[in-house]
Amino acid sequence: MEKYRNEDYLKKEIMQQSRHLFVYGYNTDYRSQFLQSMEKDYPVQADSDRPVALYFDTFGMPKIDFNKKDKNRYLIQAMSREYLHFTIASKILERTMELDKTILDSRLSRLIYLTNISKNNGYPEIETIEDLLREVKTSRNYYYQSYINYVNGLIENVSINDISVPFMQLEMFASQYKETMNIDSYFGIILDKKRPLAISSVQAINNLIGGRINKDISIKVVTEPDDWETYKDVNGQFIEATHDYGDVELDDSYKSYMKRLKR
Repeated sequence: MEKYRNEDYLKKEIMQQSRHLFVYGYNTDYRSQFLQSMEKDYPVQADSDRPVALYFDTFGMPKIDFNKKDKNRYLIQAMSREYLHFTIASKILERTMELDKTILDSRLSRLIYLTNISKNNGYPEIETIEDLLREVKTSRNYYYQSYINYVNGLIENVSINDISVPFMQLEMFASQYKETMNIDSYFGIILDKKRPLAISSVQAINNLIGGRINKDISIKVVTEPDDWETYKDVNGQFIEATHDYGDVELDDSYKSYMKRLKR
């Protein structure tokens, strides 16, 4: 399998600019290995001014055919958004658990406090980083399964009272996390698109790309050039090249795609 010509340069192009990016490359195992290796190059570190790489090969709802007329579009969008946000937050916390655990609860006490005051009543207090990670994962899994059940007609609605932490304000979470951990950079969220996604999940990602959040969260969508389902956000607005995002080419896939379009 042919490797990229300059891996170190490409890693810097992807991770050392805070702007959102579309990274174009053929969908191969090598691509995934290359992207995942950036987590070691850009780890979670307290008291740091370097970006943090977080790699995802699962981050959206699966593409399922269903009768859209029978479903609540806003509910589907909300479940897809919350699943995406909880997925990113859970990865941040999972990587954090690799650090010295003796300092984590005190470092992240503010984040734990903010989660407690916004969680549903009747659930146990979140006291430790382990508690927080468990609840974030529970919410992530709840929205995923609820989406599957809803679009397949197994349930008619979703109740936010069924989980302790019903909402994830991702930008606030990342900003507060950075402050408590003394990280003066951003999270590079590497989304390795390996399979078809629900349009609602693609739109949720586009919403992040269209937002001015890259001082905290920089989205790096990695996809084949013709494999991103839509460039519209949940409001039907297009995200715009140059204005909202830049691009990086891993191989000749983008040039080949443009040649096919011209023909």
